[in-house]
Amino acid sequence: MDPMTFLKCVCPQCGGHIEYPASGAGQTVPCPHCGTMEVLPEAVTPDQKKRGTLVLVGIVATGLLVIGLAGAAIHHQIESRKRSTSPLVAGPTMAPTPATEQEPPPAATAPKSPGDFKTGAIQFERKPGSGLVYAVGVVKNNSARQRFGVKIELNLLDSRGQKMGAATDYISVIEPRGDWSFRALINETKAVSATIDRISEQE
Repeated sequence: MDPMTFLKCVCPQCGGHIEYPASGAGQTVPCPHCGTMEVLPEAVTPDQKKRGTLVLVGIVATGLLVIGLAGAAIHHQIESRKRSTSPLVAGPTMAPTPATEQEPPPAATAPKSPGDFKTGAIQFERKPGSGLVYAVGVVKNNSARQRFGVKIELNLLDSRGQKMGAATDYISVIEPRGDWSFRALINETKAVSATIDRISEQE
């Protein structure tokens, strides 16, 4: 498998997403989110993907069924209240309420842009008691919208400033005006610094 291929897995303890180079599969590393030691799995097989898809479809179908039943119950309660409060004798005709000036529609929300993400300095952090090193920093969502499936890709540099590898991290959602403290696992022992290659998100 190409060592520059990146794989993903989910921590069974905290549900956090872990992204790592394919060359790191089989290694036991701490989850960058909760610190639990986990074995990085090999690439997901088609059968595993199929089972994951079936589980997701089942969850979505169950959610839609619950929403439908709840909506029907609420509708039934509203109709029951209307029937119980309906007057037996017609009352006086109410004068029509004068029309009020409608408020202008709210301004359109600004479109999403990669420029909404702001980053600070990137530092290297060594895990105490192990040889693992992470590139850590903060990504800020400066927009008023949630951002989903955000991925940061870093260039790893040697002492001469030459690119020698890459590191990535991933988060499922960043809240509006929220911060994400990323931790990207570094597999290049000679890397001394990192720069941001790009920040992307799911459409």
